[in-house]
Amino acid sequence: MADLIEADIRLLGGIEVLRKIFQLIEPNFNTQQERYHLVRKFNNVNHPSIPFNYLLNLCVKYPRKSVPIFVDSFENIWSRIRERSIALASVLDVEPDSQFTLLFHSPDTIAQFLQELAIYDNLFCPTQLRPSDVPKMLEGFFSTYSERIRQKLDYTPKQAATIAGKILDLAKNKLCPMTFRSQDLNIPETQISKDEMDKLLSMYSHSLSNLNVDFKIPQDIAKLSEGYFHSKPLIRTDDDSYLLIAPSICAPAFYEALVSEIREKAVLTNHNELGAEIEKFIKSEFLNRKIKVISGKYGNTKGQKSTNEIDLLIETSKALIFLK
Repeated sequence: MADLIEADIRLLGGIEVLRKIFQLIEPNFNTQQERYHLVRKFNNVNHPSIPFNYLLNLCVKYPRKSVPIFVDSFENIWSRIRERSIALASVLDVEPDSQFTLLFHSPDTIAQFLQELAIYDNLFCPTQLRPSDVPKMLEGFFSTYSERIRQKLDYTPKQAATIAGKILDLAKNKLCPMTFRSQDLNIPETQISKDEMDKLLSMYSHSLSNLNVDFKIPQDIAKLSEGYFHSKPLIRTDDDSYLLIAPSICAPAFYEALVSEIREKAVLTNHNELGAEIEKFIKSEFLNRKIKVISGKYGNTKGQKSTNEIDLLIETSKALIFLK
């Protein structure tokens, strides 16, 4: 079944299949949050969902169609892809029948429940982030280490954030895959040199030759380390042509790509440092919006040093929200 789905995607070309998918989910796009609301649906026995994230991870392997002429109509081939992928996903049986499926779990059932949630997300719900937040996050998370990063990687967090922002600006309001060349970014040489831009685009890009190579069925996600699509935001399709699948879906990978490079080049000796910087940045963002945030250690008794710590706590009139 998986081989047949993959063969049809190769026939049509991943980009064309993704255009169809984004056309179907366009009504779920929220312009304020700049992302798709792909939420769990109940009572889907007669109308099971299309496993969008599963198909996306297959499509990126074969962006271009394999033959210039279809042996069947586009709609017929798409119908086969849709029906077979739904059937394959249904075998895993992780779509909830009712909202009560998400409630009333005991210690004996919680592990299986969490596993099924993870499988569901890998099938139906790609991780997303508001694209307009990406440049601020990249610069804010890593600014403390700017000089160390420049020495090891030959570019700064600000330059990484600038490139990410320019790419996402090109894709703004585009709800389908977009290709571009480095010259389209239109960044003055005084701000980022060609050498620095090439290094940043290389850091942000997959090569087609090792992208999701071992991915065929949903469970294969666990096997992917090198070349996993969601670890980098771009796909390099030739020497100077880059493919961005969708801004909100690719946005988290700008962070993933940069932090992976920082780990690989041993920029930080203690990666707990980065966690503390991220907490400080998030706290400052709340405070800038006049939202009171509490953090620190608690539970000190009889002069003993406390090991309990709250990263961030937001108090509202109705709830306490803990951020870890």
